[in-house]
Amino acid sequence: MGRQVTFPYSAAFLASSEQARTVSDYVFERTKSQRTRAIRVAADYTTNALDAQVMRMLCYERHHEWLDFEMTLPTGISEPSDSDVFERLAKSDFVFITEDGPKGQWPFDQKLTELRPQIHAWCEANLHFVERYLFFGRQIALYESNIGLSRKQ
Repeated sequence: MGRQVTFPYSAAFLASSEQARTVSDYVFERTKSQRTRAIRVAADYTTNALDAQVMRMLCYERHHEWLDFEMTLPTGISEPSDSDVFERLAKSDFVFITEDGPKGQWPFDQKLTELRPQIHAWCEANLHFVERYLFFGRQIALYESNIGLSRKQ
């Protein structure tokens, strides 16, 4: 009987889910006036919560506007080259990097875990820090390019 009345989600899961909505709202607000190209998003591990298409859906559900999103990272589950990672970071408007958290299961995740110090240093040198937050057991830092979409294609 207890299973029928127990809430199905933990408080930590609900907090991380709310964080996904908050981050999507932030990206939406920073980019809603830009209609010239896709909003380019990078994440350093494979997750559907930071996937560009999921963000697109969250933005639509919450704001009733379609925005075009492009996922620059991850590139899939295979291990990328170092140069490809940094080229894709340079093309990104928003970058989510893990500062602390478990190593992912895929070769992509494991490679980017190894590159964490270099990725963090690159973001500090080239992007604007926005905030840190706990997201599904990971300490994540969000960076953005010169105020998101100041670059035109």
